[in-house]
Amino acid sequence: MPNKNLVIGAIVSHDLNEIRPFVESLRQSSFEGDIVLFVSRLAPTTIDYLRYNHCILLDYPFDETHKLISVNSYRFILFRRFLERNKKVYKHVML
Repeated sequence: MPNKNLVIGAIVSHDLNEIRPFVESLRQSSFEGDIVLFVSRLAPTTIDYLRYNHCILLDYPFDETHKLISVNSYRFILFRRFLERNKKVYKHVML
């Protein structure tokens, strides 16, 4: 029976100052589950920060091949694939 909680998201080309409030507020709350982020085109310092804060990073090469669908739409396909592969791991999921 799944027992872990999950927050899942996607980050493409965001600055650390844009991401920090989300990660810090989540870590300061009572949330104790996994944070899984599909990431693309992030600065090395941003990646280091996310890893330091125990985020699970999944590389997502959002490039010219994705012109037909925006990352805001495609992320839900990525989320579904991830959740299908991990359906026995997570009890509650927040997108």
